[in-house]
Amino acid sequence: MTTGDATWVVQSDGASRGNPGLAAIGCVVRDPAGAVCYRIGRAIGHATNNQAEYRAALAGLEAALSLGAAEVELRMDSELIVRQLEGRYRVRNAALLPHFQALGALTRQFGRFSVRHVRRELNREADALANAALDGQPFEGEGDAVLVVPAASVSSSGGSPRLKGSPKQVVWAGRIRGEKLSAAEAIRSQYPVQVRADVERAVAALRAEASAKWWIESRNETAQELIEKHMEPVEQGDRNG
Repeated sequence: MTTGDATWVVQSDGASRGNPGLAAIGCVVRDPAGAVCYRIGRAIGHATNNQAEYRAALAGLEAALSLGAAEVELRMDSELIVRQLEGRYRVRNAALLPHFQALGALTRQFGRFSVRHVRRELNREADALANAALDGQPFEGEGDAVLVVPAASVSSSGGSPRLKGSPKQVVWAGRIRGEKLSAAEAIRSQYPVQVRADVERAVAALRAEASAKWWIESRNETAQELIEKHMEPVEQGDRNG
């Protein structure tokens, strides 16, 4: 390794099929000795490639922080994102700015942070994890061990019920549900006041959905589409009344 004795390394990559399209992230976290401590391969729904790159960096750094890393080097094969993080390029895309700001806030939690651009062939493992997640094979765990959590113990914040399904479905669906509910919470205040009550009921219905299979099947729909799908029965009832 070329970094300092106490430096952890995070390799991250994002992939989007369609750009924008179905997207996923891949991350590998290595301790100062070079041993792999954590891997992430996670579908994130609909996104551009650059959005996925930012989300991958965020996920990898969050994992490193949770593992106790104080000094970290982020390695990516996206020259654009690296140059933006270095301050050499401005972030001109409004859709990327929130990710850039979130990543900046996260990096300040480390005692030392650096970012390095690497060739794609040196980032193959992160790329493989992202593409495996796109193919329906999410992966998250320490070293070579996949983190499989029994369905009975999986729940999310905010009062959402435990997901029901096989262990693999639950792990995959939990990620999807978390992303969709976070996005739904973020956009619900953007609806007109006259439909705000319907939106609140729709978000509550989403939060109550406990079928892992349902969430997996809904992975390609945006949070807004899911909200409006759950509003339709209410609107129909109003019209018929």
